[in-house]
This record gives sequence, C-alpha cells and structure tokens, in this order.
Amino acid sequence: VGRPKGRSRAGTHEKMLQTHSDADGAIFREGEGGYAFYRIPALLRMGTILLAFAEGRMQRQDHGKVDIVLRRSLDDGTTWSPISVVHSEPGHNTIGNPAPLYDAPETVLIFCRGNQEVLKMSSVDDGLTWSAPSLINWSRPPDWTWVATGPPASLRLSSGRWLVPCDGLIGDSSIWKATRFFSFVLLSDDRGMTWKQSNLIDGGNECQAVEMSDGTLLLNMRSTKTVRLQSRSTDGGETWSTPPQTAQRAVVDGNAQGSMIALDPTKLLGYGDIGTPALLATSTGIGRRVLTARTSQDGGLTWQTHEVVEPQDAAYSALVDLGGGRVGCLYETRRERRRVTAGSPPTESSPSPNRRVVMQDVLRFTYINVSDLIRLTGTNYQGIIKKHSRGRRFGSRKPCRALVTEKELS
Repeated sequence: VGRPKGRSRAGTHEKMLQTHSDADGAIFREGEGGYAFYRIPALLRMGTILLAFAEGRMQRQDHGKVDIVLRRSLDDGTTWSPISVVHSEPGHNTIGNPAPLYDAPETVLIFCRGNQEVLKMSSVDDGLTWSAPSLINWSRPPDWTWVATGPPASLRLSSGRWLVPCDGLIGDSSIWKATRFFSFVLLSDDRGMTWKQSNLIDGGNECQAVEMSDGTLLLNMRSTKTVRLQSRSTDGGETWSTPPQTAQRAVVDGNAQGSMIALDPTKLLGYGDIGTPALLATSTGIGRRVLTARTSQDGGLTWQTHEVVEPQDAAYSALVDLGGGRVGCLYETRRERRRVTAGSPPTESSPSPNRRVVMQDVLRFTYINVSDLIRLTGTNYQGIIKKHSRGRRFGSRKPCRALVTEKELS
C-alpha cells in the first residue's frame, strides 16, 4: 500500500506538492499515475480539505487488478496533491466502490473486495494515512452473488447513525442476468462496530441517500430502465418505501450511477422556509452522455433542470457541497490529448513534429453554481440531447446507440 510514512512529514510538504489540475480540469487521466484507467469517482469534504477518490485500474474491465487511489486538495479543488494509493492487495484483487463519510475526527472509507465483501478503513489525519482494513459483517443472505457499496458516498445522519447505500444481486454477477436485483442500506449506530441491513428495494441498483430537514431520508437509485427510482424512509433508514412504477419519469437516466446531495438552504438565495433543496447529477440515457444537474425544492417529488455540466460523454459522477453557493463535481468523461506521432521528424515544410489528437478517458473536476439555483433557460435542452445522442459508451471502444428517443424525453 502506498501511503505517507508519517503525518508530520506529509503535512509539511503537502502544500509544496500541490499541483493544478490539467487545463481541461482532469485530475485523473488514463495512462498516468501508474494506472491504465480510472473510474468510479467519490468526493468528501472535511472543513477546508477535499478528498477525491477513484478506482485505479490496470485494465479497462471492471474486474481485475483494481486499487483505490486518492488526491487531496487544500483549496477546494484549485490544486491537488499527487496520486496516492489508499488500498491495494496482491494479485488481481478488485478493490473498489469507494463510499466515504466523515464523522469527526474520523474519515471513514467503506469499499468492496471483489464485490463479495464490504470493508472499512479510517484516517484520523484527513486522509494522509489509513488504518488496516476490517470486514463489515452483517446477516447477509447466503444466496447473494454480488454486493456493492455506493458509489459515491456514505452518509452520517444528524442522529449520528452511519448509512451506507448498497446494491445486491442474486443468481448472477451481472444485473442483466440476475434473477433478482435490489438496493438496500447498511446502518451502524456505534461508529462502525456493528451493522444491520435495511429491507431490500427491488428494481434498484447503485444508489445515493440524502437526509431532509424533517429527518426523512430519500434514496435515489439507478434502474435497468432509462429513468431513476426513488424511495423514502421515516425511521432512519431501517425500512424503505416501494418505488412507484412511474417514479421519476421526468428524470431521464443514462442507465448509470448518479450522485445526489442535500443543499443547505440557509446558504442559497431565494429560499424561504421550504425544506431542504437537493441536487442530482446523472447522464441522460443516451450512451452515457450529457451530464445534467437537476434541483428539487420539494424533497425529490419533482426535479428541474439546473445546468448541463457536460454536453458530451459523461458517466459516473460525485457531488460535494463546498459552501458559498458552489458544488464540486468530479465525473467521468473524455478530453483531447495531442501526441507526437512516432517516426515523424521535423521537416522544412513542417518544422514541428506531426501530432495526432487522441481522446482519453479522464475524471474531471468542475464547479456548479447553486447560489441562486438559476435554472437552464433560453437553452435548447432537447437540441443538446439530440446533437450528442450517439457515441461510445464511457470506458468502451464500441459505439453505443441511443437508449431513449426524443419522444421519451418529452
């Protein structure tokens, strides 16, 4: 495991080691930092420190040699530390699905090993060093063939309870072949010493939870269709409602993970006593493209388009409230990178070596302005959808057809 040997040494040199992200905002780029590929972003903020987690993969496939890696920022994402390895295991173990939370003074990372076991690690120096991992044990049914945490985050409730959004499969390790698939949450009331499981929410997959001002919990879930599912809990996450069959029909989904956070209404303009506004980021169901931020003012009953974060390729994402009307967003996308073409020396007519443009998969960090929740107005949103309706699915070399039609978007 690559980790600093001591807090004082790492802390002394960290500011000097901070580097700006690339001009395009990429902080994890394929082929750099010792990994072939990066996926599955997660963000966590503790005071003035921002942690960006990802899976560092030695291959493009989900399973194989996969580690959890980290970059730290001391200035809310302007500059970042070099990539460090949070946890790696010998051989081809898949260590992934980071779902962090903060419960002072601990930074806690919940994650999976091979999508068969759930583990946790903790840090008391804001992610500079980490404890050895320990298994999370609960009365898990023996017929489950898959379990995954998050992504991209766990949640500490106002009661102090820890909540970890999860999903599971029965019958196969592929959601498309499984005989049953579902979302659920794991809960701990003693800072991770013991755990219990909620009821299963059939039809759900990767999910994210938020807590509203009245204590109600909202769970937003990926499904196998091109719409999001939602469920609610009024008992701290122990039991969840059955999602309506028409839930979130207006929120077209790219059949991918989504990120959702609750916003502090006291820091937003134009809000009275109307509860807790929420922000949801998902791709829009067309080959995992057009990452869109949506806001809800009624506890998730309805969602309005707030901003198109990325008009082209975009898959998994992570959100974090930075305060001051800004939200940080780390998401999977592609960016151009110019490379010198091998065997093309400078010539009199072309003094510079020939260069070719290649597309690289990256995790890009950007900001979303939510200070007044200005919605997307005067923009042809349907035109954006149509223009970018075809392309490669993120992480794949093959073209992807549109998953929904414009008629379904209306």
